[in-house]
Amino acid sequence: MLFRGLLVFFTIFFVQSGIVQAQTHTYSTVISDEEIYAFLNWMTNNDKKSEIKFLKNNKKVSVKILPWDTANFISKYIGEYDISHLEPDNKYLFKKSSGLDTLFAQADKDYFYEQFVSIKDSVWQKGMSGKKMLPADKKDYADVNYYSVPLFSRNKEYVIIYKVYTCGYGCAYGKYYLYKYDADRWRFLMSVNPWNS
Repeated sequence: MLFRGLLVFFTIFFVQSGIVQAQTHTYSTVISDEEIYAFLNWMTNNDKKSEIKFLKNNKKVSVKILPWDTANFISKYIGEYDISHLEPDNKYLFKKSSGLDTLFAQADKDYFYEQFVSIKDSVWQKGMSGKKMLPADKKDYADVNYYSVPLFSRNKEYVIIYKVYTCGYGCAYGKYYLYKYDADRWRFLMSVNPWNS
């Protein structure tokens, strides 16, 4: 009985002192909200990589989470064949022409898939640093960014996120963006599989 009382006391003490933090999993059962938002807030504050100059000043983000396409995860033999002719919309991440097929081991590709199937929400519940969050019920926004739930490599050294920018009715473009955690900060590495309409 004394042992149980001490265990409860120390658990409460460690939680209140911040030594043990309860991790919430709103978006994924694999990656914590804290890890997801740490990356998103860094990206929205610091990442100046943009092909179109005016986008870096765009402050609008939809609360609607951009879904990952199942086509990214259709094969256990990812990278063995170039299937670009099967994916005209360039939604397949690990085709040979994108270069990502050789960057990640099969264990990382499996981990990306594990995160994909664990995604459990379709809207961002919190805001992102420096961005105005727009409601999901509006459909005709112009100059709006949409972000997927980021997917992390097994060692959390890499992250892939799918971004789409809408510039008006029938006007949009998107890409997959790859970042690497290096020297205590994220760094943009490359973007792959662009499309536009």
